[in-house]
This record gives sequence, C-alpha cells and structure tokens, in this order.
Amino acid sequence: MYSSFQQENNGFDFLLTAYELKRKAFEENPQFLSTYLNTLISMGNHYSANHEFEEAEKYFQDSFTLISNNDEPVRKAQLHMSYGNSLKTEAHKLKSSKLISESIHYFLLAEKEFSKLILNGNKDLNISYSDCLYNLGLVFKTVGEFKKSEKYLLKALKLKIPIAKSLPGTQTIALGHIYFVLAQSYDAT
Repeated sequence: MYSSFQQENNGFDFLLTAYELKRKAFEENPQFLSTYLNTLISMGNHYSANHEFEEAEKYFQDSFTLISNNDEPVRKAQLHMSYGNSLKTEAHKLKSSKLISESIHYFLLAEKEFSKLILNGNKDLNISYSDCLYNLGLVFKTVGEFKKSEKYLLKALKLKIPIAKSLPGTQTIALGHIYFVLAQSYDAT
C-alpha cells in the first residue's frame, strides 16, 4: 500500500501540501511563524535546487518580509544562508559576478548570525554554521580571494571534524568536500 501511495506522489507534492497547511495555520495564528518560515525557506531551497531561481526568489522574498517584522534569529541565519546558496547557484549558471557578490553578502550575514547564536549557547547550529563557513570559503575561492577562502575553510574544518566523528556518513562526505576545496585553494596560490 505504501509503495502505490508513494508512486502517486513525489516529495514536492508533500512539500507543497506542508506549505499550504502551514500558511493557513500561520494566517490563523501568528505563533506558527517559525514553522511557516521554515517551510518558506524549504520551498525556496527546492526551487533553487531545481534551477528555478525566479520561483525560489518569491519564497525567499516572502521570508525576508516576515523576518524583517519579527525576531526569529535562527530562521534569519538559515534564510541568509539559503538565499546565499541560491544566489551562488544562479551566479554560476549565469556567470554573474554581481550575483556572486550578493551571495557573499548573504553568507557573511549568515556567518555573523550563526556565530552569535552559537556564542549564546545554541550548539545545535554547528552543522549549519560549518556549512555556511564552507560556502564562504567556496565563493571566495571562486572569485580568487584565496586567503579569505582559506580562512573560512579552516574554520569550517575545525567545526566539521568533531561533527563528522559523531555523525558519520553525510557529515564525513561534507568534511571531504572541505578538504577538497582547501586543496584546490592551495593549488591556486
């Protein structure tokens, strides 16, 4: 039974249903802002991953509007990182230095926000923070700023090593990505 249900639906159908339900819940009760923001960001990430930047942009902009009027520091950091990733993806596709610069701007905002949250004791964000640092290292490498790239990649490495030890698998692969980009940065200098 599960497999036939699964065949009739795909992950995006579920995400779209979640979005509609959470939007309605938020409209009825603003206390559901955080969960609604999480879904908006997920929608933006989905469209970005499928190279539909204009559609992703709509969800990210809705998130920015909601965040600007509310105190949601974790979601704000996640939004800045997700939007930075979306801009980075689109920048590579269009070969746009302007979008790369915007991407760096949003990654730097996310880095500052994650750093502050972690200093205030929110260690659950170490994975997101290390991913943000990795992306900063990656975009700085892309624009030829190898010292900045190295700085952020080494910070990501410092966080990712203990994470990979406690959560092997995808985090170990992420750790390998950091080493790979670091090696490329050293080779380029």
